[in-house]
Amino acid sequence: MEATDIEDLQLEVIQALCRLSKDDLVDFCNTVDIVGCEFERVQNKSQVMLIMMISSHLQRQELGKLEDQGMSQLLYIRDIIQEYPNVRELSATENVLQAVLQAKIKQNEVAVAVNQNTE
Repeated sequence: MEATDIEDLQLEVIQALCRLSKDDLVDFCNTVDIVGCEFERVQNKSQVMLIMMISSHLQRQELGKLEDQGMSQLLYIRDIIQEYPNVRELSATENVLQAVLQAKIKQNEVAVAVNQNTE
């Protein structure tokens, strides 16, 4: 497993976390048991602090020592995050935008090819 694969997945997860509300982040921490018995302490944190705390959890050294370097844990966390409505809706929108962007790129490539052939 390449470090870039892990880093790409970490970045994807952190970007998805940024789409969650504070309440969703607190729920997420409880769901994946990031804070354990300190759940009350998490409820008092801001959205930014929760994202930073979860990010630190995702980048902890114990994950790097696992056989898969924590990839299975990151995939599990990504799957949980994608169950939240805000993330799911935005992912669908991003997919549409990605398809539109790819269509525009192809359209431009065709236009360039036509222009080159006419010259």
